[in-house]
Amino acid sequence: IRRSRRRFWKSDSDEDKNEAYGTLYYCLVKLSQIIAPFTPYISEEIYTNLTGKESVHLSDWPQFDKSKIDIPLNDEMRTVQLIVNLGHSLRAKKKIKVRQPLAKVKIALPEGVSESLLDDQKEVILEELNVKDLELMSDGTDMVEMHVTVNAKLLGPKYGADVQHIIKAVKEGQFEIDGNRVKVLKFMLEEDEVEIGYKGKEGLDVESEAGMVVALDAEITDELRREGYARDVVRYIQELRKEADYQVDDRISVLVETSGDLKEAVAEFSDYIKKETLADELQFNGDFDGDKEKMFEVDGVNAKVAVKKG
Repeated sequence: IRRSRRRFWKSDSDEDKNEAYGTLYYCLVKLSQIIAPFTPYISEEIYTNLTGKESVHLSDWPQFDKSKIDIPLNDEMRTVQLIVNLGHSLRAKKKIKVRQPLAKVKIALPEGVSESLLDDQKEVILEELNVKDLELMSDGTDMVEMHVTVNAKLLGPKYGADVQHIIKAVKEGQFEIDGNRVKVLKFMLEEDEVEIGYKGKEGLDVESEAGMVVALDAEITDELRREGYARDVVRYIQELRKEADYQVDDRISVLVETSGDLKEAVAEFSDYIKKETLADELQFNGDFDGDKEKMFEVDGVNAKVAVKKG
């Protein structure tokens, strides 16, 4: 539903908008029938509101339709979800909120995954990760390098004075990976004696799973920071829309009264803010008889935000 939001918001009832609503209707009706045995009341509410029929509990159980399963598409979206999940994990580690845009994501695909997937789903990945550009890397080794940490407490009793030589060699990168074991000098270290991990090259933050390697450029420029401010403002306006009990397609007017970098950001991204919030007018000061208003704080700067319908 979130991915199709813009399709629902279109002012023109074209084929794409009608297909979006038709698909949503189909999914909600079928879902209400499937969940009816264990959530009888909410499923009844959904079903009767959508269909106008007497009761979901008087309808037939949905029949399995194998023709509606698109296995290649499911596999493709599973890969996209993995990329997005790894990207979000990197954001969480760096404590960068999703609303803050970033410059680039670099991706190395595992064997068996076609590069055409990134062409087909590029816009989805960029939007979900909130990054400006995507770069396909031919090999994950371009982004990561293996590092090995030895367990000195275990190695000490086993190798005695040679432990220091082993540690020195590992730090200098003089080792070979053999499955879960590591060969250092003339010694073969077992799985419980070492920890094998990955780290990003050139300061990159990297996450990897199932052969997929994802790296984010975490540098936030002034322009990216201002866009992040604008996205925060969009969020606060959407909150006020909900509090004012507006319909999802209601057009509104908005007041954002603030100062400094935040005011510059709102002015710079005013078109984006209006598009995302269905606002016909964005005002920075003056008289404004709003339906709802509230004070918010963005990166230490206060802002008064108000909305009114029509």
